[in-house]
Amino acid sequence: MEDLLTQMEQCTSVQACIELAIMDAYGEDEQAAGWQACLETIFEGIEQACVLGKEVSLEGFDIAGGCSVVAICRKGNKTAKVTPDSLEFPKATKAQSLWFKAWRERSRA
Repeated sequence: MEDLLTQMEQCTSVQACIELAIMDAYGEDEQAAGWQACLETIFEGIEQACVLGKEVSLEGFDIAGGCSVVAICRKGNKTAKVTPDSLEFPKATKAQSLWFKAWRERSRA
């Protein structure tokens, strides 16, 4: 059986990413957990991101409010949980960019 990263890298559309992230998920809380697992997997090893144009350290992803996935970012001694609308990954690969686009679209739904 293929590992999650391999399956994620084979996605060629936003819809395919969304379907993989929420596969076998019942309810919004399980969908959020699916997204968190996918984002942690695809962005593993990415340490830098930008929030509102400022470079920050990407610490990981978390679930906020029970059903929304947020990125945990650090700048100096301050940590913040940010939504995808305020986040950028300037050095993202093609697969990471596609997954980020899917996450943004799903977050707006």
